[in-house]
Amino acid sequence: MKTIPTLLLLLGLTAPLSAQVYVGDTDINQLDYVEYLQIDFHGDWTTPFVVIADYGQPPCTNRQRALCRLCDEHGNERRFFSKMEVFNFLDAQGWEHRETYQTMYLDHLDDVHL
Repeated sequence: MKTIPTLLLLLGLTAPLSAQVYVGDTDINQLDYVEYLQIDFHGDWTTPFVVIADYGQPPCTNRQRALCRLCDEHGNERRFFSKMEVFNFLDAQGWEHRETYQTMYLDHLDDVHL
């Protein structure tokens, strides 16, 4: 009899730990109105990528860039070693890749991922 309540307790404790994507200090998976996330990669093949995320929050100035970056639950900036690592991370958190397109920005192509 004790195994069922213990199992339910363990499942209840692990459920809040899953599906957490922080942009700055905001867990966007907890926001009911967020359906889409636009991500932009900053970095190159010599350094880990930093991901800037836009879920409809007010625009971030250069001083506030940390508020727009993917972070862990402690507010530390997450760094990724490839774009596929970012997509796999978001997929594991319940996000689905919808679209990628390119725009011209300051004389270079810019990839946009939704």
